[in-house]
Amino acid sequence: MKRSSIFCLILILTSIIWSGCISEDAEDVNQERIRTNYLLQYNAGTERTYVSASFIFGSTFLKLNSPSGVTFNDQSLKETEILGIVSYDRTFNGEVDEAKFVYENSEANIFENTLELAAPIDLSDTITQISISQGALIPWVGNKSGVRENIELIINNGDVSFYDYIEALNATSFEIKPNELNINLTGAATIRMNRRLEMNLDETPDAGGSGSSIWESEEYAIQIVP
Repeated sequence: MKRSSIFCLILILTSIIWSGCISEDAEDVNQERIRTNYLLQYNAGTERTYVSASFIFGSTFLKLNSPSGVTFNDQSLKETEILGIVSYDRTFNGEVDEAKFVYENSEANIFENTLELAAPIDLSDTITQISISQGALIPWVGNKSGVRENIELIINNGDVSFYDYIEALNATSFEIKPNELNINLTGAATIRMNRRLEMNLDETPDAGGSGSSIWESEEYAIQIVP
């Protein structure tokens, strides 16, 4: 199965799994069994930074109750809940250089973690066309892929998307094999790359946690031909 199909299937299954979820209050669960997850994401196209924090007990998203709370660079985050998925988010103009999350639980224990923004990545403006039958080798502008990094490629025409990623170290380009793209992508489309960096957190409850940062390249127009 192509990864574009896998990606769509994951989205559908995730929607089904979480659509019946109900969030809980964080104060009602064992504080050491709360898993913390943080995201730092910069979009080079919009020149904006998005940050998000979420707290999970087993498979249940938690709502933080006073005195517990979370801040990013000493600023409050907005609580959002959709179908039982609770997150604490904020968007900033420009690139955020320092990324410090501070979480205080209901027992007044404080956990401080700083995330590193993934290195910049971009596409060459010479890439204007991809042939489905011939495939393509797409180099990126930026560092080679590093430890705990994924390089993601997304092509979209509004109706059909292609998604794939590279985990190998020291890669400098992305290969699309002949006939790997869906024929329904033919025509005008957009292309972009992401560099995703996964990090361990220094301070967490016993349940642990994860940190991710993403640099999204600008989005470019491209023609997909048979």
